[in-house]
Amino acid sequence: MPETHDRFQPITKAVPSLEAAAPIPWWLRVVVFLGALLLAAGTVLALIHPAMLVSPHDEINGAVHIYAGYLASRNMALAIMLIVLLTLSAKRRSAT
Repeated sequence: MPETHDRFQPITKAVPSLEAAAPIPWWLRVVVFLGALLLAAGTVLALIHPAMLVSPHDEINGAVHIYAGYLASRNMALAIMLIVLLTLSAKRRSAT
């Protein structure tokens, strides 16, 4: 029977540091930046001209303005987070 202090020994695993990881490829940076740019353009479009969010024959009422505000806030938040994560060079962690 093992001794009691052997059961509670911490398991140590080698955790790769962020500095040792490979840099983000240039093409991925371009794709993320273009995605953030398109989300920001959608934000501006929803705020300035919400009539483009509905079909040409629909009337612009309060529901369209609420939807445009929701779309603008969501798109701007996503665009900001993409740029922040790109700036921080955030990488996906492996599940090992």
